[in-house]
Amino acid sequence: MVTNEQYILNPVLKGKVVSAQYNHDQVIKTYIGNPLIESLPPILEEDELLNAIPCYPNYDQSQRSLEES
Repeated sequence: MVTNEQYILNPVLKGKVVSAQYNHDQVIKTYIGNPLIESLPPILEEDELLNAIPCYPNYDQSQRSLEES
């Protein structure tokens, strides 16, 4: 038999908590009034996005010439 005494609620909170700052100058009309979307940062321009996305893993150059196994 399992009792409630065997389980301890231990919430795990990850990340940083910040106060929302709402963008009231929405360019996209369907986003106006939606607090979940209005609290997001502005949409990036294409060149800003391309600079923000790359995340290349570290690797050893010698591994590029290894044979397939």
